[in-house]
Order: sequence, then C-alpha cells, then structure tokens
Amino acid sequence: MRRPSPWIPWAVLGVVLSCLGPPVARGAPVRSLDERLVRVRLCVSVRDARCARDELMRALSAQSGASPEQERELWVLKAEVALLTASPTAVAQALDALVAEVPEFGVQERKWPVEWQQALAEALARRPDTSPPELQVDQGQRCQEGISCQWTVQAKDPHGVERVILVVSPGDGLPVLRLRFRRAQDEAWRVEIPAEILSSAELKVRVEAWDLLGNGPSGWPSGERNHSLAVSPAPVIAPPEVVDAPLWEQWWLWTLVGAGVAGLAVGIYFLAVPEESPSTATSTEPGGLQVDFRWPDQ
Repeated sequence: MRRPSPWIPWAVLGVVLSCLGPPVARGAPVRSLDERLVRVRLCVSVRDARCARDELMRALSAQSGASPEQERELWVLKAEVALLTASPTAVAQALDALVAEVPEFGVQERKWPVEWQQALAEALARRPDTSPPELQVDQGQRCQEGISCQWTVQAKDPHGVERVILVVSPGDGLPVLRLRFRRAQDEAWRVEIPAEILSSAELKVRVEAWDLLGNGPSGWPSGERNHSLAVSPAPVIAPPEVVDAPLWEQWWLWTLVGAGVAGLAVGIYFLAVPEESPSTATSTEPGGLQVDFRWPDQ
C-alpha cells in the first residue's frame, strides 16, 4: 500500500489556518486565549509536534485570567502535546496531572489513538483513590408511626465500603441519633429505625459513608442538607360495635323454655300414671255384718 506524502499534513494545516482569516494566516498577533487554544488544537489534530509545542507555549503565556473552561482545556492540551513530543516519563507526568486536575475527563471527548488511550488508562490506574463511597437512596421509602422501620441504601466504592451511618434528628428536643447500617447484600446496606422515635410527622435524616481507605464521609443528601423522612400515622382501630342479639339468641329465653319443658314433662308423667289404692281385706260376719280391714302398704 502506498504511503501518503509527508507534505500532506502541512498542506492540511495551511488550509485550516487560512480558513481562520487573515490575522491568523498571516501570523498577526492573536488577541484572545481562545484563538491561541484553537491554534494548539489544529496543530495537534495534524500531529505536528513542533507547531503544537510552540503554540502551547504562546497559549500558556496568555494564561493569566483564564476561565475555568479555558484552564481545563489547557490541561488537556498539555497532555496531548506531551503525547506528541515528550519522553515516556514526561508523558506520564502530564497525564497524571490531567487526571488529577480534570478527573471527569474521558477519551470519548477526543478521538485519541489507541496508544494514547492506553497511556491514559495507565494514568487512571495510578491515580490514588481519594473519593468516598457513592450513595444511592430511594427517596420513596416511608415509615409508620409506632412501628420499627427498615431503611435501605446503596453504597459502593472500588476499594470497598467500611461503614454507613444514618444520622437521625428526631426533633422535639430529643438528642441526635447515629444508627449504623448492616450489610444486607453486595451494595445494599440496611438499618432499623426504632419505633420509639417514629412518633412525629417526619424525621430529619442524613446518610454518611466511609470506604476501607478512610475516605469520607460522603453525604446524602449532598451538601449540609437533611432528608425529610415521611412517617405515616398509625392506623386508627375502631372499637368493636356492640349489637344487641335477637330474642332467640338471648340466654334467659332458652333457660325459661328449658324449665317450662322440664315442668311439663313432670306433670304429664304424674297424670299418666294411676294412683294405687291401699291393700284391703274383707270379712263377712254371721248376721250379714261385713267388716273391712285396711292396712297400709309396706
């Protein structure tokens, strides 16, 4: 495959510079730092190391009063110029400074060659971990008055989470409580809020976490704010309604019926059984006199 001519990058750079207008093309003084940054980016885009180094030096000389966005761009351009021109040691130093000053920088912002991306990955791996754990909390969690409540958060850190604390401000003059979460799963941490403090309409809570390197605490909510944990009122249990039982369910009715039936049965029994007469003996005397002898039954 035929290699492109070495003059092509210079030609591209000349065309681009000419498009910027007469002041830039003719080498006239550049008035703003933004214009100097554009010139550095153009030199880097065509991989012209000498041009990129010279334009970067001019941009750094005009750095005074730079905005945060311009400062960020200068850190990126320093790393790119080092990748073009410097030794491996200087490249490592430039990339270490980039990931320290611009921690959110990613290669997706620039179309870096693979070897540049690998160098950046090595710099990211060298970066010391100074960040506390990341916290995620479901704000929809609610508790109920008078009942102990389970509260769960997600805490994750590349070096592991050491502890998570729930800071509770009950209000009403009660002291602040610090409740320790227990690990429920890999990143899930759970704490039980005692029922004794779940007596107001809401609690002020804050979550704090530390990693195994001692970084922290990370706080949720962010800043110095607290989260208002909603506490639902306890359900009102109505006393059972007293309803008079119907007549056929009254105890006294069936007592009277039972007594009446028993009395009727006794009466029928005595009426049905005939009364036995006492034992007698009759004797007839001469002359027609009849004598009856009666003696009681044994």
